[in-house]
Amino acid sequence: MIHKQTAFVGALAIILTIADTAAKLVAIQILPENGSIPVLGKIVGLQLHKNEGIVANIAVPMPIIVILTFAILGALIYWLNLAWKKNERWVVASLLVLILGAAGNLVDRIAHGFTTDYIILFGRSVINLADIMIVLGVVGLLTSPTKK
Repeated sequence: MIHKQTAFVGALAIILTIADTAAKLVAIQILPENGSIPVLGKIVGLQLHKNEGIVANIAVPMPIIVILTFAILGALIYWLNLAWKKNERWVVASLLVLILGAAGNLVDRIAHGFTTDYIILFGRSVINLADIMIVLGVVGLLTSPTKK
């Protein structure tokens, strides 16, 4: 049986994934690749960045990125199934957020040949909402209460 909070997190993750996809499409159309549009002074801005690599733009051939992402998603979905059966709500919620974030970036890579980043932090790092979801999912897993 699904718990209310887990259902809420799952629904929120779906909404965030849809919002991220829409933001990526808008970013490709209207954001500048050079320079940024300030949102919160020098802390947060908007800028188009086409990330053809993996974390921190590390160059890896696209076929390898796609294959590895599918493999990792498969393992995460398997883990999600196990956690669901054990009623580990925190783990299930964290995995849902992580999986949907990773899937959002994977779809972007397949559709465009790169991941569309559009949130620039401190004038240096450009990320997207899916990246934030991935980090939140990992943090959730690392902080999940464990049964002894």
